[in-house]
Amino acid sequence: MFKKNMLLISLSLSYALQAIINPLYCYTPLVAIAQSNQAKIQADVTMQAVIAAAAQSAAASQSQASASPAIIPITPQNLGPTGDLVHLAGTYQIPSSLAYSGSVSALTIEQSNTTIDLNGQTIQFTGNSSQTVHGIIINPGISNITIKNGTIAGFSGSGIYAQATPENPINNIILDTVIVTSCTNGIVISGGNTISLNACTVSANTSNAAAPNYGISLTNCSGVRASNCISSYNTNSSDSCYGFFCSSCAKVLFNTCTAHGNSGYGKTVGFYFSSMIYNNYIKSCLSNGNMAAESNCYGFLIENSTFIFLEDSEAQCNWPCDTDYDSYGIRLSSSSTCFIKHNTVDCNGYGIYDDEPLGFHTNIFTQNIAYNNVIEDYLRPYSSPLTYVLINQEYLQGILQAGSLDNISIRISSS
Repeated sequence: MFKKNMLLISLSLSYALQAIINPLYCYTPLVAIAQSNQAKIQADVTMQAVIAAAAQSAAASQSQASASPAIIPITPQNLGPTGDLVHLAGTYQIPSSLAYSGSVSALTIEQSNTTIDLNGQTIQFTGNSSQTVHGIIINPGISNITIKNGTIAGFSGSGIYAQATPENPINNIILDTVIVTSCTNGIVISGGNTISLNACTVSANTSNAAAPNYGISLTNCSGVRASNCISSYNTNSSDSCYGFFCSSCAKVLFNTCTAHGNSGYGKTVGFYFSSMIYNNYIKSCLSNGNMAAESNCYGFLIENSTFIFLEDSEAQCNWPCDTDYDSYGIRLSSSSTCFIKHNTVDCNGYGIYDDEPLGFHTNIFTQNIAYNNVIEDYLRPYSSPLTYVLINQEYLQGILQAGSLDNISIRISSS
């Protein structure tokens, strides 16, 4: 009996032990757990990096899209009154040259922050020249307008025309590498603030109307910089012709600009500053070969102005066609407190002529060189004469002998 009971206990214990789960079966080594957790962490980091990179890429794309807005092509359908161009701000580009024959301006810019990229192409007017049609009009009251890199040709009005009002000025106009040719006037801007003209050419613009013809005209403007611009061979067969014309402007700088070969029936001027105030500069400019048929001709004309600085420039061979009229390299008329320094005037009728009245000597002339002017090199007929050194010998030797602060008049001797 005892053995039988022991056997039953042994069997029961064996079955009981088999019912208990061996804890080693559920044991996972710490190394494996660490590796698994590290893999999970790495996966999470990788996923976060992917998400961050995607977000960064999306932000960069959005920034690039913002920095480089979509370019809108200018087509014939965009020109004239039926085009939708005039209603939208943005960047526009001409894929190829366009001909336009409408009766209103080809392009009218009505929105601020607009760029017209002519893309090296031409907008050519082919319509009725008896109507006044401008190439591009900039409307009053808008800002941040850029027109660049191409040609506007043949318009019966102005190539580029902008006329603001005192209540609605035009601000921040940039004209860069624009050619205006064979229009009536080149570039005409009135009432603009902060205007930049860079490497613009106005050439062969022609008028037969009884009104002045302009290469570039700026009136009632402030903060103008014109650099490397050329106004050449503009003509008016009935009236005056002005290469560069500035009136009632302030803080204007013309730098390295050229007025050449302009001609009018009436008064003809390369650079004409009228009623100017507050620090206006003409520097390193050339005015030559301008001609008037039945009036006086001027290289630089400063009229009714104060605080004009003209320096490092040259007026050469500006002539009237009729001997009853005179020509002037640099002419100051009813102007005061002007500074005329280090200019060269040659081959005109008068070199430098100043009509400041007796008892006044506010205009300063220094380090100018005048030679080969037919009538006089320097003349102030109504006040004390200009101070200058007269050299009656060869040009180079004479300059070497003259003082650095003197104006120089050179009369080459025949011997």
